[in-house]
Amino acid sequence: MTTSTLDNPSKSLDNLLSRIGKSLNNAAATSSATARLREEAMKMVKKIDEHAEASRDQMLDPLLPRAQIEEAKRNAEAASVDSQRLKAAIELLQSRAEELLNSESAAKAARRYQAAQEQRDKVSAMIADRYPALSSELVTLIEEIMKANAMVDRVNSDLPEGSPPLNRPEGHARGFHDHGSYDVPVSLRTFRITQSMLPSMEAESRTVWPLARDYEYHVLERGKVFSQKQVQGMFNRS
Repeated sequence: MTTSTLDNPSKSLDNLLSRIGKSLNNAAATSSATARLREEAMKMVKKIDEHAEASRDQMLDPLLPRAQIEEAKRNAEAASVDSQRLKAAIELLQSRAEELLNSESAAKAARRYQAAQEQRDKVSAMIADRYPALSSELVTLIEEIMKANAMVDRVNSDLPEGSPPLNRPEGHARGFHDHGSYDVPVSLRTFRITQSMLPSMEAESRTVWPLARDYEYHVLERGKVFSQKQVQGMFNRS
């Protein structure tokens, strides 16, 4: 093979280096575009190195005339220089891509932070505006449930002849068995509205429902909720 038949990839090197220079000086460049350019440069380096190796092989061809050997030598040396130049450019692209990626990540984190802060402020305002009235309304509802429970329990303890037991109001509304003992399995498996925990707007004030005493909060520290019997006892003493 003669040197004139070798495909010299260095012919397109100047164009690539020009684009690399523009990219490195472009303030609007992105990490992804810079990484793609780096990949292109790495493929070019591989081709140039292969061309340099092929030229060195020609230099050792005993059948080639001196002129072609000299040409092969020049091609190998030029390809070696081109390879080194491009490898230096690749290092610059790698550094620039990392710099841009860090900058983009920081910008993305800042946008997420701002969005979260705005949503936090929005929901915080909703809590401050709506929760006091909502919690007060829920407490009123729960108290009415508790009073009606007591009435139903009294009636069920002395039923008129032939009358079936009455379901308590929550069971009647939600469709579950709700008369008799709170210790039966169906009652123990059912979480009731009356077992809800409604915190006070003032964190130090614990809850607006149930009306638990400080020593009773140890139940919550164990990851449990107050049973209906415990809630009933708290309501009865209030």
